Amino acid sequence: MISLRRRGMMLYEVMIGVILMAAFATLAVEVIRSSLRVSRDASEAAGLNARFDGAVAQLRRDVWSAAKITAANPTTLNIEVPNAKPITWTVTKEAALVRSLESERQAWPEVAAGITFESDATTVALVEPATSRRDARRIPLVSQLAVAGKGTP
Repeated sequence: MISLRRRGMMLYEVMIGVILMAAFATLAVEVIRSSLRVSRDASEAAGLNARFDGAVAQLRRDVWSAAKITAANPTTLNIEVPNAKPITWTVTKEAALVRSLESERQAWPEVAAGITFESDATTVALVEPATSRRDARRIPLVSQLAVAGKGTP
């Protein structure tokens, strides 16, 4: 007796298999793209944070030894240090934080988006506006000379 059992696959079964494999391949490609994008964005964010930390560290050193601190406007800070030339810090329209000392200019690009300066007689605050990812924050910096009363009035 001859078996009437099918051997092989019907065309629609093959098509369903190909469609499922194509869908899986598409999802796999999107997952790989997303993980590469996240990796790149994390690397850029780490570089940006390192530049910002470097700028704040330099500003902290300048303010620490300042005899007089004045904020000419929200984007310009003037620091007078005893026995040294005045230092000017500026936030540019391109979001760079720039330190100027006579003809010497040091810039930290893209670290100061929306940042402003606030100043009183003894402290400076870097003010960062709130974003969709974090709340607003203030980074206070103190002048030891001004607090000790040895700065210029």
